[in-house]
Amino acid sequence: MVVKLRKSRFLLIGLALGGAALACDLLPNGISLPDTPTPGASPTVNLTLTAVFAPTETQPGDPTSTPTDDPSQATRTPTPTETLTPTITLTPTITLTPTETEPVFGFTPNVPEFTPGTGEAPSFGFTPVPGLDRITNENPETRRGNTFEAQYQLITPKIDGDLSDWEAELYSTDYVVFGRSYHSGISDLFAVFQMGWDEDNFYIGATVDDNRHVQEATDDQLFRGDSVELLLDTNVMEDYYDDETDEDDFQLGISPGESLSSGTVENYLWVPETLSGEQDDVEVGVKETDDGYVIEIAIPWEVFDVTAIEDQHFGFAFSVSDNDKPDTVQQQTMVSVASRRHYNDPTTWLDLVLIK
Repeated sequence: MVVKLRKSRFLLIGLALGGAALACDLLPNGISLPDTPTPGASPTVNLTLTAVFAPTETQPGDPTSTPTDDPSQATRTPTPTETLTPTITLTPTITLTPTETEPVFGFTPNVPEFTPGTGEAPSFGFTPVPGLDRITNENPETRRGNTFEAQYQLITPKIDGDLSDWEAELYSTDYVVFGRSYHSGISDLFAVFQMGWDEDNFYIGATVDDNRHVQEATDDQLFRGDSVELLLDTNVMEDYYDDETDEDDFQLGISPGESLSSGTVENYLWVPETLSGEQDDVEVGVKETDDGYVIEIAIPWEVFDVTAIEDQHFGFAFSVSDNDKPDTVQQQTMVSVASRRHYNDPTTWLDLVLIK
């Protein structure tokens, strides 16, 4: 029994050795088993045949080495993906909507045409443009600029050309508004005047410097000689912005006559046209002086269809015309208290108030 076991053991060993030799013959070209096995790298002879084909252990590679070309052996390093955070910059767009605003005060130029009267072109006039007063939807009660006063007369003046019985502020015609080329100075044409009132009349007294008296014209042409003129707007608030005269605007001319001593005084109302003509109740007194003449006038309020009261305002202008060429009918020059005076444009007139 023991002998059989030993034979079987030797048989198995022989088969193992023969299989190993056969396996060596079957290895691929260029591959051989080492003569002396490296410890830990090759199986020992007492291993089974399958140990010969077991994979050889490989030490980990250098982490800085170049990856193998075999995709299955490559170590993939994830590529960081850049996350873009959008930045939105908002540029504000401002849309400006223009607002129409009326100016507080504006002026629209217009060229006056002095009618009645002919001659060279007069100075420019200006029309006010509606301003802040329009916010209240009301027109102003007074004209722009300085206010001129008519003083209440406790004693009715005697209309005789003597102003010594007057008590009123003096004003002057400082502006040449027509025929500047004919105006040689104050001695040629200039006037100081005063205004008064009572319940019956409106009064004007003027001392006129005029070195040569010439008046050949009459009726509606009397402005073409030495004469004075009153413009009066009796309802400023109603038509403050109207640049043409209407039924509440008046233009009255007064002539001292062909001769200052003759007493042939005359008046004529041009505007409103419905009332045009000589006004019978207008009273005029004239006195000749060394430098010209004094003229005193009383105009009934009825002419203007006005009931006069204290603090009442009017638009007004006082002016004086001159002709220095004898035997002619010509308006050569006009001076006025209103620098922009235009006979047909009440917006160029001034402010007058009745005071006590």
